[in-house]
Amino acid sequence: MSENRRIAKNTILLYIRLVIATLVGLYTTRVVLKVLGVENYGIYSVVGSIMSMLSFLKSSMSTSTSRFLSYEIGLKNNERLRLIFSTSMMIHLFFALFVVLFGETIGMWFLENKLNIPDGRMEAAKFVLHCSVISTALTITQVPYNSVLIAHEKMGVYAYVEVLNVTLKLLIVYVLSILDFDKLKLYAFLYLAVTLLVSLVYRIFCIRSFEETKLSFIWNQVMMKQIMHFSIWQMFSSLCMSMKQQGQNFIVNIYRGVTLNAALGISDMMYGTLTSLSYNMLSAFNPPIIKAYAEKKYFRMSQLISNASQFSFLMLAFISIPVIVNMQYILTLWLGTIPAYVPEITVIALVFNCFGTFNSVLTTSINATGQNKTRSIITGCSMLLGLLVLYLSFLFDFPIIYSFISFYIGIPIMIIGSLIDAKQKMPFLEIKKILFVGLFRPLMGSVIIFFLVNYIKLLFTSCFLQLLFTSIFSMLLFVIYVYFVCLDSSQRNVIQLKVNSCLKWKL
Repeated sequence: MSENRRIAKNTILLYIRLVIATLVGLYTTRVVLKVLGVENYGIYSVVGSIMSMLSFLKSSMSTSTSRFLSYEIGLKNNERLRLIFSTSMMIHLFFALFVVLFGETIGMWFLENKLNIPDGRMEAAKFVLHCSVISTALTITQVPYNSVLIAHEKMGVYAYVEVLNVTLKLLIVYVLSILDFDKLKLYAFLYLAVTLLVSLVYRIFCIRSFEETKLSFIWNQVMMKQIMHFSIWQMFSSLCMSMKQQGQNFIVNIYRGVTLNAALGISDMMYGTLTSLSYNMLSAFNPPIIKAYAEKKYFRMSQLISNASQFSFLMLAFISIPVIVNMQYILTLWLGTIPAYVPEITVIALVFNCFGTFNSVLTTSINATGQNKTRSIITGCSMLLGLLVLYLSFLFDFPIIYSFISFYIGIPIMIIGSLIDAKQKMPFLEIKKILFVGLFRPLMGSVIIFFLVNYIKLLFTSCFLQLLFTSIFSMLLFVIYVYFVCLDSSQRNVIQLKVNSCLKWKL
């Protein structure tokens, strides 16, 4: 199978996984919100944020482990693959222990003394924190196994396991609705149980499929130093990103209370689900980019960067435009009663994260070199700047919408800094071409399509018909734009041959 076909296949498999997760997630969120109530849902969101602050450990170590594994696969070095996995597993076990200690000491103190928890719900909030501590530690030790799957580009496994995952989440909803128990405690416990079971499935598959995942307690000081040097800087940027994301929850809680926390939690779930469509495509592109660098296929690497940037931006815009145009109606169908500010916060997040996909591709290309210090400092400081501006806007009582817009001030700074850093580390990159193909071209098309779709909406009075026809029209416009503007002649020829072949087969 050619590399392009493998990327396409992995992207499709990741989308299948995501579509399943999205449909079930939309349904379960509505039911969970109804069963728990806005207050309990807000408590779950803000208490979960305490441990989510440590998600930077998971994300940074995942990036680091995937980078080193993908690089060695590109060099076809099986011995170092085993060494990297065992060394990274030792590191992850250490961080999992740190998570438990942090959550049960500092996390508990923060919950009891700083968070605004309604009267009579502190005991339930503590239970949620305990479950969150265990779940976070478990997912951290899961990172090396997931990294192996990503590095070997076995994306189909994610699709299959997701069927189990969503089935269990549907079961959670059913159990919540029939058992007469503290709903918040029950939800936290059941979610932890699902996390444990899914992790076991992934681990069993990896151990049976990949020789390097058979753990041996190897302490290689040189390898440990290499991974930790890369990981420490990755942790810095991931920590700043986590502080930005979870700090947003805390600032909202302190200045506005759990009601706005609930709105923010719903908005985060909705935009996070939509943006994951785009980031799934990046997951399929990331290992080939790193392998191309390891094999010194620099022209191929530049092509992959341009294509990944362009199509991830377009994919997010493709999903986001019909949602933005019909936001009020979609939220009404989904939730029934819409908490205040959910539509506005979601639109703001979707728009800014379209640009964030471009920066994510640049981040992968820089990480491929193994020199991530400068990029991490730029990313981290940009994230903290957004959090600082958000805090000041609430402190001086700015309008809520303007406050959330200011939250994303760091994204353009990150893009500029990443472009400069990438060019310095990889002089062979054609930055002007990457900018045009990966950013300006999809941006131009998305803006044009947005205004056309918004105009089509005005032709219908029924909300359902507006959603139906704007979605269809948006899809057609994106297909036309991608085919005639984004694809080159050779790519169009391949599509034409495939279509002609299918037509002849049917005839």
